[in-house]
Amino acid sequence: MSQESTTPATLIGVIIGAFALVIVAILYEGPLEIPHANMLTCARIFLIQVRRRASRPASASTETKETTEKRAHGEMLQQLESLCPTKSCEEWLENAQVEQDLSDRDSSDIICSMCLDDVRKSDMMHVLSCRHVYHAACLEQWFLGNHFQCPLCNRAFFQQTEAGPENV
Repeated sequence: MSQESTTPATLIGVIIGAFALVIVAILYEGPLEIPHANMLTCARIFLIQVRRRASRPASASTETKETTEKRAHGEMLQQLESLCPTKSCEEWLENAQVEQDLSDRDSSDIICSMCLDDVRKSDMMHVLSCRHVYHAACLEQWFLGNHFQCPLCNRAFFQQTEAGPENV
């Protein structure tokens, strides 16, 4: 039995099973009659079942928890993507130049406020409704940490009328 699967319930089950085996052996020193042999066999089967159950639930519950967490993160990222789609910096610059006349702006002037690295033209990024720009991975990590406001200006990602991430 591995130490990872040792829980208080497992230990209690093993102790009870071992105790039953010792009692049977002490009480019936002579040759075991059929009913007593069956009792000993039942105690052994009980111990085997306790060990099997002890090894399964921990891994199964961990797997279920990880699967559930991955699904929730996927749904949250889809919601973030619908609010502020991932774009390349080059694509954003083209749109921003038309909208705001940023013709003199170069991608080397843009810095991700989370990691403080330069944003390159090939980098994928999110542009929030407040117009702050972040690397896609930086903002996604922030968002998955249950932060639902812009890290710079604290403007909410969601409008009051929209369903928030708690419904994800």
